[in-house]
Amino acid sequence: MFLSVESHRVDCTEMKRESDLFGPKKPMSGWEIGSPLNSHLAQHDGKRSIVFLDEIEKTTDEVRNSLLLVLERGKAILRNFL
Repeated sequence: MFLSVESHRVDCTEMKRESDLFGPKKPMSGWEIGSPLNSHLAQHDGKRSIVFLDEIEKTTDEVRNSLLLVLERGKAILRNFL
């Protein structure tokens, strides 16, 4: 916990695709499970949470652009709960 807010660390060193960060889209294999980040966001839906994106500079443009969409919308779409 950081300042009484739950936190989650995401290791981005091996992330090459958007699905590595948010989990695969339906009907791709593993969409029901999602990703650790997706699960953290689902557990803290409607609550404040800090997400540390460790080594984000090592990701691809695809991963960084997917994060920009989340920031633009102001919320993430939880793929394993569609």
